[in-house]
Amino acid sequence: MENQFKIPIGDEKITLELTVKEALALAGTRFLEPNVVIDARKKVKETLEEKVLSH
Repeated sequence: MENQFKIPIGDEKITLELTVKEALALAGTRFLEPNVVIDARKKVKETLEEKVLSH
């Protein structure tokens, strides 16, 4: 059984700033520094939380 739900602000755009390394890490490139992808995901999560909580 699939659960479907609508995100009220799902079509709005967000903007965040990533380094090239962070963008590559999110795209699947592996780095010897494990914090690169962790930091990138943290930036995305924080930006999304700010957007959702502001509404």
